Amino acid sequence: MDAEALKKKGNEFFNDPNDHYKEAIKCYTESLKVAVEVPGVVYSNRAYCYIKLGGDYYENAIKDSEACITIRPTWFRGYFRKAQVLQKQGKLEDALKYMSQAFDVTTNQEERSCVQREIEKLEEEREILEIYAKPEKWEEDYQKYQKDINGE
Repeated sequence: MDAEALKKKGNEFFNDPNDHYKEAIKCYTESLKVAVEVPGVVYSNRAYCYIKLGGDYYENAIKDSEACITIRPTWFRGYFRKAQVLQKQGKLEDALKYMSQAFDVTTNQEERSCVQREIEKLEEEREILEIYAKPEKWEEDYQKYQKDINGE
């Protein structure tokens, strides 16, 4: 099979509702081996598959996200994927940085809206973690809440 056919086969697995991510990865990897010109979308899709597989696959997702950024630096998807994997690794500040870069490079309004929602989710997650990382802050907020509801 040629690179395009392998990419299409990978996309079929990628879009399959039964989570055939390992099969998609195999197709994308073979596509990259025979491709004359490597499309960033193959790296982006393979990164997504690695993210979905989790844990031990996160480093592969980082590498593919970076390859996507290198190949298509003005396409939001590489930055978006890198932000996703960094979030999964608990690196929220780095995830926010890359998600912001995704926002900055895209001009498509639908993509910008999607990225903006993800930025807001990351910021909310960061705020929640900051509260739980500082029990004294949580205690202080709880005491204020108690005073408010008791009318004090």
